[in-house]
Amino acid sequence: PYVLALSGNPMTSRPAQLWPTLNILYPKVFPSFLRYAHAHCRPQRKPWGWEFKGASNLKELHELLLDTCMIRRRKQDVLSELPELRREVIPLTLDSKSMKEYLGVQNDFRKWLQNNKPENLRSALKAEAVTKLGYLLKLTGEAKLPLVFDWIDNLLEYHLDKLVFLVHHVDVVAKLKKRYGVKCVTIEGKTPRKQRQLAVEKFQTSSKIKLFLGNKAAIAGVTLHAANTLGFGELYFTPGEHSQGEARVHRIGSKNAVVINYLIAKNTLEEKMVKLLQSKQCILDQTIDGKDGVSDFSIHDQLIEHLRKQ
Repeated sequence: PYVLALSGNPMTSRPAQLWPTLNILYPKVFPSFLRYAHAHCRPQRKPWGWEFKGASNLKELHELLLDTCMIRRRKQDVLSELPELRREVIPLTLDSKSMKEYLGVQNDFRKWLQNNKPENLRSALKAEAVTKLGYLLKLTGEAKLPLVFDWIDNLLEYHLDKLVFLVHHVDVVAKLKKRYGVKCVTIEGKTPRKQRQLAVEKFQTSSKIKLFLGNKAAIAGVTLHAANTLGFGELYFTPGEHSQGEARVHRIGSKNAVVINYLIAKNTLEEKMVKLLQSKQCILDQTIDGKDGVSDFSIHDQLIEHLRKQ
């Protein structure tokens, strides 16, 4: 006789993602996607039809959620024993060779493909903008690795007992795993379920395991509070994914203040991504928590401040 929808992240970036849940819970209040989308998703007319990737009337939507179906309990409201969480940005400067290759992809993608990936040229150009974005981000993630190695080495040698480090690309996970060998455990998409649990148990209990490595497959469903520091070596596309990753170490059982580090390559697409993530987080905060448009997910502001000081 009752329907419950339970989630810590009911939307990850925009109001359109709430629609299926709202329609299931209250079909009489939310009977039509088009009506909902035109009211709250800032519709745009495209040559192929309507697009609903935006956000509008968020204060009204938040009040409607509270009046109908949403009971919101944040961690800071109900888990007073949780330690402080602090986010920090670590700006990284790529070496001249890596920066030259990055600019080659950015400024003349077709020529770079022809010289470096001729076998992928035809398929890549069918969706050039999306493919270019993927290559730029992958190239950045790999170019940062020498700097990432130095950062991890320094933390593990002088400051930390354990570290959780999350990235996006499988190739980056593999290179990190090769570097740290028996000191680390890994969870990625292909890791079998039994091995995932074993990796978590080793990290949580063994003094020999210093580093937990993972990609998006590791941002939910695991507890890693043996560490109180987490680093993001690459960025995901929604703030909700970062929040889920942060929650691996910031949870019941955490004993010390938790520090989240974002390692951002300067003068690359990553700088634009942190701005986009922060703006998306503002949309989430306004819709779900009724905030006034100021987000505490201030990694873009911190990055700008770091760059000004250098």
